[in-house]
Parts: sequence; structure tokens; C-alpha cells
Amino acid sequence: MTFKGNVGKDDRIVRTVIGVGFISMVFIGPETAWGWFGLVPLLTAVVGFCPLYTKLGFDTSDKKAETDQVEHNGPEVTAQAQQTNSREETDMPSSGAA
Repeated sequence: MTFKGNVGKDDRIVRTVIGVGFISMVFIGPETAWGWFGLVPLLTAVVGFCPLYTKLGFDTSDKKAETDQVEHNGPEVTAQAQQTNSREETDMPSSGAA
């Protein structure tokens, strides 16, 4: 079973801060066992996958934005490269003439 990451960079940072905050309540402050629930957001931040996001259809990962950018810029970059190559070919002197 393969898990596709659905937790983005900003989401991971927030989950890490919240998870560490809750876990710290076990040792500091109210010293309650409820702080161990901080393992859930911390674990999802480390793994980059949230099962609840899958059920709700959320995806905060940056993969889609990166893919869209590559697909969008791909043909332009290819066209620019072809123009550069054709200019280089026309600028080169012919080597067959004496």
C-alpha cells in the first residue's frame, strides 16, 4: 500500500509546532497525559501523509503546483531552446568552402 503525500510544507511546520506543544504538556505545565495526543500531528508532519485529509479530499502538498508549473513552462522552454539552436546553426560558417 503506497501513501501519496498530502501534507504540504507550511502544513507540516504548523503540525510540528502543535505536536511539540501538546507533547510538552506531558512534562511541563499541567503535566497531563492528554499531551500524548500531540504525537498524531507530529507523526503526520514527519510522514507527510494525513489519513483524515484523504477522507475529506484535502491536499496541501506542493506537488500539484510544481507539476502545473513544469507543464506550463515546458513548451516555452522547449521553443526557446529550439530558437537558440537554429540561431547557432545559421551563425556558424560553412566548413566545406575553400
